[in-house]
Amino acid sequence: MKTLTIALLFASSALAQITQMDGLILGQVFDRPKLAIRSIVGVPGAAYIGGALVEELESAVPNGSGTFLAKCARGSLLLWRGGTATAVASDGVKTFTWCGENSFAVQRSQPDAADFVEWWQLGLNGLSLEKKTSLDAANMTFSFFRCEAATQNLFWGVSGSVYEMTYADGVSNSIASIAEPVSFDVMDGLAYAGDAAGRRVFELERKPGGWESRVAVEGLDEDSIPVAVKILAQGRFLVAYRSKPGSVALSSVKGLRRRANGLLMHPRTGSKRLAKQVDFC
Repeated sequence: MKTLTIALLFASSALAQITQMDGLILGQVFDRPKLAIRSIVGVPGAAYIGGALVEELESAVPNGSGTFLAKCARGSLLLWRGGTATAVASDGVKTFTWCGENSFAVQRSQPDAADFVEWWQLGLNGLSLEKKTSLDAANMTFSFFRCEAATQNLFWGVSGSVYEMTYADGVSNSIASIAEPVSFDVMDGLAYAGDAAGRRVFELERKPGGWESRVAVEGLDEDSIPVAVKILAQGRFLVAYRSKPGSVALSSVKGLRRRANGLLMHPRTGSKRLAKQVDFC
């Protein structure tokens, strides 16, 4: 098996090591403890977590098609695609999220002024900045930052609430009151939000008059925190529960809106143990 190692220069910062291994790559995950993007290698039913593609990162988010955004410790943001690195922002990057396979949003800070968000598009001619909108205050820290592909609207969590910013007019409003929102996913007007304080998962649905929320999963163990949610096909969603440091349980749950028998599926159905925590991408 051949291994090709490429070093990419982040402007004047240190080198980040990129390793591409031969074999069928099913996807990528961000290994938080090692601060590296790692590949999922093999075939369905016989896959394993491979070596690091990129190391020495503060955070990274793959788009599922071999392209990912990576943030360096000094606050710069890099787009990596097909072995080519493109600088997106040199400083002030706080968090970022994909809005689809070829678009993404970035939250940035600036000295003595309110934070702002940018929407970027990845096209045949490279990167283009589509829109820039100021936030309500400076030094805003979000528990999550997500984008709805169909609308390009942004969602974030702060203590006590989940907010939505519409792409069309840049207006942000609270759409749900949740004590401690820590995880979120949204698709086509349906969203799920994990609440660490109440150890619950809420289902949010966009209606003509605004968003409606209801509890989708509750009664979790005292130590179970829904650290990640991911909407799946056929009206299901995946929840990752952190029950203790270094251990995560996965559960596949039937969505309330599409349930056929009117009964909530047991939240522990189909759970599996992971050796270490990884991010959903």
